[in-house]
Amino acid sequence: MDPQDKVDLTSVNKTKKQFKLPTLSNPLKKQSAGPGRDQFGQFATGGLKGKSKWMNWKVMTVVVLLVAAIGGFYVYKSNASSYTFVHYASQMQGGQLTTKSNGNSFRAMGCEKNNYIQNICQDPNAETASTLVSKKEMTGTSKVCVHYLGGTGNLTIFFRVGGQVNGSSSRALNNSGSGYLCTTLGTASWYDGLISVTIHNNQDWYGTAQIDTIYGKPGTRAADAVCKASYTQSGTTYTVSWGSTGIDPTEAEPGELPTMHLKNEATGTDTPDLPLSGSRVVSPKPGVNNTYTLTYYEGTKATDLTCSTSINLAPATPPPAATPACTLNISKSGTSYTASWQTTNVPAGSNWGSALSRPGGNTAFAATSGSAGIVPPTGTTTYTLVIFDKNISSTGAMNSWKTTCARSVTK
Repeated sequence: MDPQDKVDLTSVNKTKKQFKLPTLSNPLKKQSAGPGRDQFGQFATGGLKGKSKWMNWKVMTVVVLLVAAIGGFYVYKSNASSYTFVHYASQMQGGQLTTKSNGNSFRAMGCEKNNYIQNICQDPNAETASTLVSKKEMTGTSKVCVHYLGGTGNLTIFFRVGGQVNGSSSRALNNSGSGYLCTTLGTASWYDGLISVTIHNNQDWYGTAQIDTIYGKPGTRAADAVCKASYTQSGTTYTVSWGSTGIDPTEAEPGELPTMHLKNEATGTDTPDLPLSGSRVVSPKPGVNNTYTLTYYEGTKATDLTCSTSINLAPATPPPAATPACTLNISKSGTSYTASWQTTNVPAGSNWGSALSRPGGNTAFAATSGSAGIVPPTGTTTYTLVIFDKNISSTGAMNSWKTTCARSVTK
């Protein structure tokens, strides 16, 4: 064999240094050291500087897993899909900025029971935490919220534009644990503004609260949201149908899920927790006009978005009877005079008659339409025709009159 065709196996059989993946700690397990994150995934302390060539890779893997875990928590916490802005405790003023052992911070607000003198908080700034928001942050914002960790007393959130309150909402905490409080904004919401959160005294002592974030949310309801309602009838069965547009349920907070209430205004029957679009068989009250009103609710709060349809089971009202009327004319032929008259809108089957008279003359009774020769005196004379109900008075007493008409003649 030619030496050039030989293969040296020493390099193939030689034991090589093994490649070993770095060990990763469980990102969901509380660590004794390392950067902490708050509930929105922001680093509270620490940095990303590594000490080996694998450090950045390890840290970034932990970051990805942490973000995924925190994101999953918020999917559980809320059906809402987006925030327009988020301000953390470090960006607020007022109260006392406090950092927990895990690096997350919050604002402690209010006064404990033993910290008041004559019902006045020792620190005037202790009861309120606030943050300024820009017009850019407020663009697309329909409501502003505060996330609290706990507390007692009455918590209130305000949004102010130019010193004027544009939205506010309150809640009694009563040691009920963590949660959120939102307020829907008015029409002047998309401007620079101030969001303030205040804890008020409860009975004879001041309350306390801990808040960690103030954030904005797009609304579940668009400005051009509409609701439409109608009904169909099949025999004696009535079905009310409705639909709505411009409402996004994915932006609703827990406890504020959008629903419809259906109310029959005639009976007061209110059916809650209906879908935003649907239909329902109803039982309208006989003999009346049944107006069914759909009202859009956010949780337990009714809004001004409504639509309605009416099922009228009231008996048909006959048209009003036409008013009787008469006309009287006087004609001359040679030296003779003739009066002729006609009456309209006389009810069928009625027993009416007419009475023709002039001052100082006799009264002639006749039918409601006809003619008769007359002999007017010299000068101008007015003849009067009275149409009367003979069932009330056979002689045409005033209480039997239905209508009158008159004509003057000069001889």
